[in-house]
Amino acid sequence: MRVFPEKYEELDIDKYDKQLMATVKKIYRDDELATFMLCCNPSKTSFGAATNRLPEILEFSPEGLSFAEIGYQLVKSPNDSAGTKYGENHAKLAEMLDLVKIHNRPSKVKSTKLGKYLLGFKPEEKVELLKRLLLRQFLIKKLIHDAGEGNVEYISEVRLLSKSTAARRGRNVRMLLDYILEGTDDEARIQRIDWDVK
Repeated sequence: MRVFPEKYEELDIDKYDKQLMATVKKIYRDDELATFMLCCNPSKTSFGAATNRLPEILEFSPEGLSFAEIGYQLVKSPNDSAGTKYGENHAKLAEMLDLVKIHNRPSKVKSTKLGKYLLGFKPEEKVELLKRLLLRQFLIKKLIHDAGEGNVEYISEVRLLSKSTAARRGRNVRMLLDYILEGTDDEARIQRIDWDVK
């Protein structure tokens, strides 16, 4: 298996390796939670498609693609509206991980240097780096950290959302936590999180 370089000057991959799971010292920002939760639409977002397939598609479109074009490439959706939303959700998740950049007016999605760099690796070779990228998200870090201290209620962490939205997004947040913790010594922390939205 290929190993990521300890330092890649142009991409500064070093910075992604400094995320500490148990260090939650940043101030809770409502806008960050809102942005993160927009990327977590369980019915419309596939983590694999956002992190692997989307960068592959953009490799052949250096000028970028619209949300509708991405949606069509991913699912060949005959519904323009559904395809556009599908493409938008995947682009936002990939942007959250610094794999793509969304340029506005009009919206165009282009690969970043990191996204292009990772094309040279197989999906299984990118797992550890993708976990570190996910750990930059405050909600992810806080849930994992707090579950290490005891039981946690998911709904108390997303109190700004309506209950229906929190319930829908919660399934995908759990999927991301499973991705990070599965097979690790901390996997049991997931069981300490109460996902019920009452």
